[in-house]
Amino acid sequence: MNAPLTAAQQESAYLARLGERVRAWRNENRVTRKVLAQSSGVSERYLAQLEVGEGNISVLLLRKVARAMSVPVERLVREEERAAGAERIALLGLRGAGKSTLGKKLAEALGAPFVELDREVEKEAGARLGEVFAMYGQDAFRRFERRALERVLREEPRAVIAAGGSLVTDPGTYELLLEGCRCVWLKASLRSICRASSRRATCARSKAAPPRWARSRNCWQTGTSSMPGPASPSIPRASP
Repeated sequence: MNAPLTAAQQESAYLARLGERVRAWRNENRVTRKVLAQSSGVSERYLAQLEVGEGNISVLLLRKVARAMSVPVERLVREEERAAGAERIALLGLRGAGKSTLGKKLAEALGAPFVELDREVEKEAGARLGEVFAMYGQDAFRRFERRALERVLREEPRAVIAAGGSLVTDPGTYELLLEGCRCVWLKASLRSICRASSRRATCARSKAAPPRWARSRNCWQTGTSSMPGPASPSIPRASP
């Protein structure tokens, strides 16, 4: 049996894990240490020490680094790695992939609540999505979306969550979803996606749909799982 770690060894291991999280984020997002230093206001030398587990970083400096990375500071400082959101499943994908259709069926099968994040955004804003975009704009919608997700993760230890198709374009909110849920990407044909979008042509969000599709597609490979949406033998069905 291995001897228990001394206090000094535990502290060293903790700092090593912290540094590895920062380095892994840089590699994943292709951000140089110099760019992160400029964004955070923390010296490049200090970041280098942090990444190799030698930086006894202060709380305020760590908060600056986390903000520059657009990740929750608690993700960097948690004691142990854990399976992200094993009790929550988040369905992602473009409009028409079947997030609502499959989500309701999956939630029923698991005996878990089904949460449609767009509806939670409307609760936060006190208005329909189209009105949120018309009155407040895209930036405000992102803030409402982040607040709604934080509340859902806080209140629902078990749930199936249908996330908005453009959530992945906000790095901080997407990171929060990955941390709190087991993410499953649903895929559908372009024809199915276009058909679903045309049904919602009066919605303000549909006006910005094409660039969101393109940006969302770039993030497909970062989800933890992938599966096709509801489909006929030839063409996936659009969600109702």
